[in-house]
Amino acid sequence: PGTWSEFGVGCGAPGFAAPTLHSTVLPARGVPFVVTVDNLPNSPLNVAIGILGFSNQLSLGRVLPADLGVFGLPGCLQYIDPSSWSALVPNLGGHAMFAVPLPATTQLVEIGVTFYLQAVVLVPGVNAFGGLTTNAGRAVIGW
Repeated sequence: PGTWSEFGVGCGAPGFAAPTLHSTVLPARGVPFVVTVDNLPNSPLNVAIGILGFSNQLSLGRVLPADLGVFGLPGCLQYIDPSSWSALVPNLGGHAMFAVPLPATTQLVEIGVTFYLQAVVLVPGVNAFGGLTTNAGRAVIGW
């Protein structure tokens, strides 16, 4: 079977809980892998951007996790390299769900394809950037 594990912590702000990223399913070839972001402020303006990457070590020459304070997100960390895919997902009552399409090819399992996920939640006015980040997750595609 595939595996899923979460690591790191999200960042909150005064009056805002840290958003959390999690999944209750395991990544399997040929099946969309569904991930949920919780603790979104309950407003349609607060959408989440799900980000997929293939590294949790380096991003554009920066060692991960990297402090995002220099980009206007104080106390927030970047855990993954956002090199591959992103999806804007709506806020539905404080939750956002996105599905990562996984091809059905068996080679993905045979070579143990691993990918990482993190999300940015847009919260206008919460900081200079206008966002918060979640924890991250590591997925290995299984049968």
